[in-house]
Amino acid sequence: MKFMPLPWKPELVFTGTSVMGINPNNGKFCSHVDFWDSIENNEYFSLEGLWDVFRQLRVYKTPDLETPRYQILKRTANYEVRKYEPFIVVETIGEKLSGSNGFNAVAGYIFGKNSTTEKIPMTTPVFTQALDPELSDVSIQIVLPSEKDISSLPDPSQETVKLRKVEGEVAAALKFSGKPTEDVVREKEKALRSNLMKDGLKPRIGCMLARYNDPGRTWSFTMLLDLAINFPFLNKKKKKNMADSKPDQPLMPSSSRNLPDFKKSVKLKYVKLGYHYLITHGMYLFLTPLVVVIAAQLSTFSVTDLFDLWEHLQYNLISVIICSALLVFLSTLYFLTRPRPVYLVNFACYKPEESRKCTKRMFVDQSQLTGTFTEENLQFQRRILERSGLGDSTYLPEAVLNIPPNPSMHEARKEAEAVMFGAIDELLAKTSVKPKDIGILIVNCSLFNPTPSLSAMVINHYKLRGNIQSYNLGGMGCSAGLISIDLAKHLLQVHPNSYALVISMENITLNWYFGNDRSKLVSNCLFRMGGAAILLSNKWSDERRSKYQLVHTVRTHKGSDDKCFSCVTQEEDSIGKIGVTLSKDLMAVAGDALKTNITTLGPLVLPMSEQLLFFATLVGKKLFKMKVKPYIPDFKLAFEHFCIHAGGRAVLDELEKNLQLSEWHMEPSRMTLYRFGNTSSSSLWYELAYSEAKGRIRRGDRTWQIAFGSGFKCNSAVWKALRTINPVKEKNPWMDEIHNFPVDVPRVSTI
Repeated sequence: MKFMPLPWKPELVFTGTSVMGINPNNGKFCSHVDFWDSIENNEYFSLEGLWDVFRQLRVYKTPDLETPRYQILKRTANYEVRKYEPFIVVETIGEKLSGSNGFNAVAGYIFGKNSTTEKIPMTTPVFTQALDPELSDVSIQIVLPSEKDISSLPDPSQETVKLRKVEGEVAAALKFSGKPTEDVVREKEKALRSNLMKDGLKPRIGCMLARYNDPGRTWSFTMLLDLAINFPFLNKKKKKNMADSKPDQPLMPSSSRNLPDFKKSVKLKYVKLGYHYLITHGMYLFLTPLVVVIAAQLSTFSVTDLFDLWEHLQYNLISVIICSALLVFLSTLYFLTRPRPVYLVNFACYKPEESRKCTKRMFVDQSQLTGTFTEENLQFQRRILERSGLGDSTYLPEAVLNIPPNPSMHEARKEAEAVMFGAIDELLAKTSVKPKDIGILIVNCSLFNPTPSLSAMVINHYKLRGNIQSYNLGGMGCSAGLISIDLAKHLLQVHPNSYALVISMENITLNWYFGNDRSKLVSNCLFRMGGAAILLSNKWSDERRSKYQLVHTVRTHKGSDDKCFSCVTQEEDSIGKIGVTLSKDLMAVAGDALKTNITTLGPLVLPMSEQLLFFATLVGKKLFKMKVKPYIPDFKLAFEHFCIHAGGRAVLDELEKNLQLSEWHMEPSRMTLYRFGNTSSSSLWYELAYSEAKGRIRRGDRTWQIAFGSGFKCNSAVWKALRTINPVKEKNPWMDEIHNFPVDVPRVSTI
C-alpha cells in the first residue's frame, strides 16, 4: 500500500496468513481468519501495530539512491524474511563486519577508477559480508545500478576489486539503527540466529551487514542498518577464492529502523496492554478537546455573526440536514458506546462473636492439645506466629477451637452460613434494598465448595428471585474477591437497572491442617475467619447515595508458568492429610505478578508527568542501551488510599518498600492483619472499612485495592469516592474500638 501524502512515498507493508475454512459438504469456503505476522495476538490497535506503521512512514532510505528490490515473504516482531531480485556488486576484501577498510577501493570503482574511467551512479546500501562462523572472512561490497549488465560494466583497475552477480535469494533480516560497533553487530547476529532457530528455521553460517549511510559516519545515531542471514537450502556452496566468485554467493539487504524486541520485555508488553485499555475509551479523549475548541470558537461570535449564520442556514437546507444528522449520529454513538457506571452502594464486613476469639497463646495451646503435631513443628508454628504480625483478637470457627477439633461438613456449613448471612443482613439493613431486587449474585470461597453451592444457600435463605444471575467461584485464592468485582462489572454492563451482590469469604473448618508438613503449617498460622458482602448497582438514581464508583479493574494471571501455577497448592501430605502448600518461590512469584499488574495499570491511573518519566527511562534503557536505573512511578500521585491484601507481614513489607509507601498508607493493611488476621479475599474490605472508620475518605479520593491469589493471580480495582464518609454515621467492625488504633506491632511478639 503506497502512502502518497509523504514526499518520499513509502510503501506500508503488512504480511500475514489467511486461514480458510472449507465446508466438506459443498467444498465451498465457509470461514476466513487473518493472522498478522508482526502484531501480537492479532491485536491490530496495539503498541506494536502503531510502531509498525510509524517506522515505515519514516525516511527509511537515502532519497534518490537505488536499493536492491525485494519482496517481503513474512514479517515478525523480530525479523523479516525477504526474497531478493538479482543484483550486481563490486567487492573487495574487508577487515571486519563493522569496519570500512576497502570502502575507498570499491567506491573508487564507481567514481571512475576503472578501465574506461566511467562514473557510475551511487546506490545504497554498502554491504560487509562474513562467510565463516567467526565472522572474520569479510568482504565489503557496493551494489551497482539495476540497469547495468555485468558484461557491459568496465573492468576494475585494481586486482583486488571484483564484479559479481548475486542471484535472487531468500534471507532473514533484522533492522536496527545506531553505531554499528563489532560487539553490537555480533549481538544482533546472535539474536537473529536465535529467533530463526526458535521459529524452526535453520540459518546458514555467516551474515551480512547493510549500511544505508556512509560507513565513515560511525558516530551517527541515525545510521540505518540491516543484519541478514541466508537460508542454506536456497544457497549453493561458498567459494573460498574471491577471484573465482560466481553468482552463487549469499545476498541480503534493505533499510529502515526497527525498535527492540518488545515481546521479550515484560514491562513494555504490559505497558502496551495498559495503553490498549486506555485507547478503548479514546472516543471520549478525542471528543473532549474537540468540544472545547468548538466552544472557544463559538464564544468569539458576535450577535451579527450569529444572525448571519442563522440567515445562511435558513437558505441552505443541505447544511442543516448534514449538521443535524452528524449531531444525531455522534449523540447516538456516545450513548451506545459509553460503559454503564458501576456504583458501590455500600458494603459490610462480618465480625464474629467474642466466643470465637483466639489469642496467640490459645493457638499454641490448642495446637499442642490436639496431639497431632510434633514438638519441632509446634515450635515452628510458634516462631511463625510470633513474627506474623497477627494480634490476640483474631477469630477461628468453633470446630477448630473445640477440644478435640471436630471438623465436618455440618460444621463447615455452619461457619459459611454465619459469615455470609451475618454480612448480608448488615448490608441489607444499611442499604434498605429488598432481596427480591437483587438481580446478580456472586459468591467466592476458594476452599469450600459444597453441593448445593454457597450461592444456592444464599438464594434459599433470602428467597431471591428465580431469574437471578448466580455464580459461585471456587479455587481462585485470596484474589477472588476482585475477580468477583470484575465479573459483576461486566454483568452490569449487559443487565440494566440491576443490583449485584458480591460475597467474599473463606472457610476454615474443613481446611485446618492436622499434619506435620511445614510448608502446609504456615496457612494455619495466618488464615482466620471473616467475610464481606458488597452491593453494586448500575442505576443512575443510586449515584447520590453510593459511596464509591468503580473506575478500573486489571487482572493478571501467571498460570501458564509452572512455577507460578504450583506455588500455592491444596494437596495431600505423605500420610494423606490435606493442606495448602505455600512454596518458597511465593514471594518471587508475587513480585513478578505485581510488576506485571501495575505496569498494565500505570497508563490508566498515573498522571502524565509520571507516565512520561517512566516511558522515557524505558525507551532510553531499551532502545539506546543507556545505563540508567528503571524509573519506578510514584503511585501516591495516583491514589490517596491503598488497600493491600493482608496476606502476611513479609508481603506487606515488600510492597511498602517497592511502591515507596509510607506507614500511613500501609496502616489499614497492617492493622487489619493485626486485628483480624488473613481473612483471604475479604481482607481488602476490612481495610477499606478501617479507612472509613478513621475518617480518611473524602469526596474524589481514589483507592487502590490489590490482591494476590493462587494460580498465580494479581488483581487490582480502583475506586473513586463519591462522597465524604462520615465515620460517626458508619457501622462497621472497627467502630467500637477504632480509638485504640493504630497500635505498634513489634517485629517479634514473644508468646
